[in-house]
Amino acid sequence: DATIPILYFDTVDSTNRIAKELALRHAEHGTLVVAREQTAGKGRNGRSFFSPASTGLYMSMILRPDVISSVAIRITTAVAVAVCRAIESVVPVEARIKWVNDIFVNGKKVCGILTEGITGFESGRIESIVVGIGLNVSTPVHSFPTEIRSIATSLYPDGSLQPNMRNQLAASIATQVLSAVSEIEQMSFLSEYRKRSLVLGRRLAVSQGASTYLATAKEIDNDGSLIVVTDDNVRKILNSGEVSLRPAYDGNWNSTGVDNNNLDRV
Repeated sequence: DATIPILYFDTVDSTNRIAKELALRHAEHGTLVVAREQTAGKGRNGRSFFSPASTGLYMSMILRPDVISSVAIRITTAVAVAVCRAIESVVPVEARIKWVNDIFVNGKKVCGILTEGITGFESGRIESIVVGIGLNVSTPVHSFPTEIRSIATSLYPDGSLQPNMRNQLAASIATQVLSAVSEIEQMSFLSEYRKRSLVLGRRLAVSQGASTYLATAKEIDNDGSLIVVTDDNVRKILNSGEVSLRPAYDGNWNSTGVDNNNLDRV
């Protein structure tokens, strides 16, 4: 197996920022940036990602898949599957995916994924993709900010993890991500992404910009878009942009909330 270049930092503002700089300086495929703490961790849509010292795994990987942009948009879904596989290979939990790229364990968010692409202007090809992964490993529940305490968790909230667990998780995630990306054109990960979905078949409150409406999640297409049908029977295709989802009624991802009559099998 080829060796993965790893840069480890004690404290950084954002591993994604460093990885993007390295990508522009032609760092090789698979280069990994890992930090013990982030002071300005990045989430989707410009949000911050809570990244306290020593209790999480904060890493960004540089990918250089030789694919056109229309194929590269599947990277986020492939990485979500890879992270689930990696977590389950190290920790005895079941990992699920809340569209598009949040990883949940026991009904609460344990990991966020942020993908940022650098495209060649003339070629139209993705020159590099930076995948940021923030995993709550042993963050105690009481230490999460109040506004996310009810929806966030960690793999070992009681702090009972083994000494080398964080390194095992990092190695497993890196291996699984590289494997999934190598199969990106075959789309072999998509059926697993759908099986792990927390949203398919659910009644959801969908927020887009200033509007919120109720809809049922029907299917995830081959590009990773989510297809929903509103209560007014309008079919909508959602891309990852400025869309946020929550369960329609109790706000609890742990309850099944699934009506099998509402689910188009794919």
